Amino acid sequence: MWLRGLKVPKFRCFSTTTEPEGPCILSPIPGPCSTNLMNEMSCYQASPKLPFLTTSMCGACANEKAMKSMMMAYQAKFRNFEPISEAHITSAVKNMEPGSTTLSILSFKGSNHGSETMGVLTASHCDGKTKADLPAFNWPIAKFPQYKYPLEEFSCYNEQQDNKCLTSVRELIEKGRNDGCSVAGVIVEPIQDSNNNEASDKFIKTLQKICKENCCYFCIDETNTGCGATGTLWSHEQINLPEPPDAVTFSKKTQLSGFFHNIELNPQDGSRLQSTWSGDPSKLFMYESILNVIEKDYLLCTVNDTGCCLKNQLVKLQQNHPFIENIRGKGTFLAFDLKCPGMRNEILNNLKNRGILVKSCGEKGIAIRPALIFNQDHVGIFIENLNGILCDYKKAPVLNKHRKKKIPKYKPPCPEPCPEPPCNPCKPPPLPTCGICSPKKKKPC
Repeated sequence: MWLRGLKVPKFRCFSTTTEPEGPCILSPIPGPCSTNLMNEMSCYQASPKLPFLTTSMCGACANEKAMKSMMMAYQAKFRNFEPISEAHITSAVKNMEPGSTTLSILSFKGSNHGSETMGVLTASHCDGKTKADLPAFNWPIAKFPQYKYPLEEFSCYNEQQDNKCLTSVRELIEKGRNDGCSVAGVIVEPIQDSNNNEASDKFIKTLQKICKENCCYFCIDETNTGCGATGTLWSHEQINLPEPPDAVTFSKKTQLSGFFHNIELNPQDGSRLQSTWSGDPSKLFMYESILNVIEKDYLLCTVNDTGCCLKNQLVKLQQNHPFIENIRGKGTFLAFDLKCPGMRNEILNNLKNRGILVKSCGEKGIAIRPALIFNQDHVGIFIENLNGILCDYKKAPVLNKHRKKKIPKYKPPCPEPCPEPPCNPCKPPPLPTCGICSPKKKKPC
């Protein structure tokens, strides 16, 4: 890309093309072209009722901005949408109340919302290494459902998990209100990327209802599940919420990061959410091309068909290899567990040695994260290689080290006092005798 007036030779030497006569960029970015692009993207948005888009630099920035927006909107509602007073501005500079508030964002155990900023780091609870040595806000952490699979066979247990976790959400919101640390918003992943644990439709719907009842905002983090990996452009579209969430964050596969939101999350004053580059809006061109390819090549249909085939093949594989368990996920956004971490790591390395790229997931899981063009032919290759590795693993003696060790038989201790040198624990020492005792039976006196 050439800019008019770029005359520094050391920069020009990086290009293999000659400098064009006229400028390649005819208008600033953001400008009229990017504004039109944002308007054209309305049909691809998370919901027709989320007409606003705020861009950012990465997924963590998108979640951070969404959390800041929820807090600012909560405070604006608290002061009846009056402008920020001078007292608030002056005290905020000193990190003091009333400008600096004690609001909080509720997140869930096992969540991963990023690690680049302090807010998302506080809301992430999957990797202690990224949080070690760093301060964190005193924000509430609710339980996330831990389902048993297949879902239809454990429906009663899974429903109890939903109720238990939703009860913890209600209690934490109430506790925050009583302690002066009100919950301004709730952020949740439809499928947690760190362990691929998914939330049921009932859980997400009830969670949104709880947020409405307590006047706090509801944000769905789609930075990992967005852009078609679950079979729909946005994973929460499959839930059929009664009304759209207040915010939906996205990143990664979209090449652009940011969040869609309603009018309430628009800041009262300008420049409160802007960064230096405002999230590089020029990537709207890349995102538009991706959306066009998804629509033109029917990639969402491909993901649904391929995901169904892949899950069925994994279930069949599970019947022959009981090492596999807890097959879960939507579309091609799938994962499964193995019996122990050691087994998972060995199978993971063997898959990579065969040219199959998968990643670890949770304590003992393997996550499958293919491209949208992943089809049923690729499924056959993957299943064939995975089956071969499992068959070899079953035959290999290395399997023994992952089995539970046998408990050794109990051996009674030597009688006291023990003669010198120490006796052999396998052979009891001779008992003391006297002349009266029978030398044959050697019974003690």
